[in-house]
Amino acid sequence: MLHRFFDEGLTLTAHLKSVTQAISENVDDFRENPPAAVAQLERFQRRHGGRLTFEADHVVLARMTYDAAEYCRVWLDLFDGPPATFALVQRKFSQAGEPGDLEEAIDLAAAFLAEFGDTDFGYDLCTKAGVFLEGRLHGSNFQIRLVDVHAYLRILFFMVRGMDAAVIIRSPFDILKLIEEVQGLVRLLADAFEEAKLTMEIVVNNQVVFRCGRGVKPTLGSRFGPTAIYVEALARVLASMMPGRNE
Repeated sequence: MLHRFFDEGLTLTAHLKSVTQAISENVDDFRENPPAAVAQLERFQRRHGGRLTFEADHVVLARMTYDAAEYCRVWLDLFDGPPATFALVQRKFSQAGEPGDLEEAIDLAAAFLAEFGDTDFGYDLCTKAGVFLEGRLHGSNFQIRLVDVHAYLRILFFMVRGMDAAVIIRSPFDILKLIEEVQGLVRLLADAFEEAKLTMEIVVNNQVVFRCGRGVKPTLGSRFGPTAIYVEALARVLASMMPGRNE
């Protein structure tokens, strides 16, 4: 999977002071000699500082800075750039992607979080406007907190604008297909986190609106696996966002 994406011109590079590691150019070396790969990558531990850059055709899409601070920060330059940049990324992911990639990525993410055990882990997602999302892992609970809901929604609209609307509204069948895909994504998340013995929850305005994974009592039926949506909390969040509510 990594080969396919890197072959499309996507690159991942690690930087530490005067040391640069072109990870996307050394995938084969990592596979052939795992101990040597681990030794190389261990130079880029959080306590040593440094950064990762993710690019497409020399255009920076995202940067991750990690230092002695408690959590790392990921700067999504992609959403601060022109629409053409997002279109470029869509095209490359479409060309490199294959059925099953999303499921594999979700499984890898859940397994990655499970490896931390009792060690806390966290990250912030940022644009030029600041932090809009925080991810925190404490024990077996992984919490995603939307710090700036409006910024998050702007990014969602940005992504929708980059999609081919005709694919969505071409026929009622396509709408049903889209619903099935969303259902499948939720089920993948729930199953992956349950298997990793983790619980994921989404918090908006200090309200838990979604939970899935280990120990979650389903509210959407068996089709969605161990998944719960808290309608009352979601309604409170939506009400707080209504224009003129506090006037």
